[in-house]
Amino acid sequence: MSYQDKVKAAAAALQRGEDANWELAELTFEVCGPPMRGPTRVGFVSLEEWSADVRADSKRAFSAVTAGYYRRIWDKFGVSRSGKILPSWTDAYNDIRGVENMDANMVTTNFNRALTYATPEQKREVFQRIVREEPAVVEHAWQDTDTNIALSTAHWKARQQIVEEQRQAQAAVKDVFEPRDSPLDHSVFFLDVGKKIDQWTRELNSIREFLGAVQDVNFITRDALRGRFKLLIHAAEECRDALSDQPAEDVVEASPRPRRNVLAS
Repeated sequence: MSYQDKVKAAAAALQRGEDANWELAELTFEVCGPPMRGPTRVGFVSLEEWSADVRADSKRAFSAVTAGYYRRIWDKFGVSRSGKILPSWTDAYNDIRGVENMDANMVTTNFNRALTYATPEQKREVFQRIVREEPAVVEHAWQDTDTNIALSTAHWKARQQIVEEQRQAQAAVKDVFEPRDSPLDHSVFFLDVGKKIDQWTRELNSIREFLGAVQDVNFITRDALRGRFKLLIHAAEECRDALSDQPAEDVVEASPRPRRNVLAS
């Protein structure tokens, strides 16, 4: 059986689900060889290449880490079975992951519990840390079809939420900054805008002092904030340029009414 034949057989086994786990474990052991430290031995295929090819053919999630578990299960229970009945897959899987990786299981449990109760800001910080410190993990996760869809959906929802917040903010100030068509309303409108600009200037000065003192924020957060400031600067410049630099036409004040002569009766 060629390598491509084994990939197709493994992909078919993966699509059948739990009933074919032992078959997939045996194929993984045959292709990738027994578990050992160091580089992949000559004649065998790495777990990364094997899992990627099986994943591509089956369109199912199958990471290099999972392939490693399958290989170790067959190495422990399948190679030396000598006619013995294989244990249940659940028992074999728990033996490999539970007994040999008790600490890892505890980390998984605590990590899942922490994420359940974490705030959105804390979850973003965890994700950003993984991106910085474990780029290979992110790459493997992105290759997983389900993970790819989930991340794309989350990105779209986050973007839609930001857009909706901006729409609500614009709607909230529309009534305040929407002048009626009269010279008096226009003047009041300009005065209100001037007061707002003075307020924003004071607030930005306070923010600038704070930003200059903070040094423990990651690069991604800093870069995102710089991008928002660029949008703010662009919007301010557009408002400035929208103001005409031509002097307004002189308004001729109406002369006061002459007093009526009161005739003595």
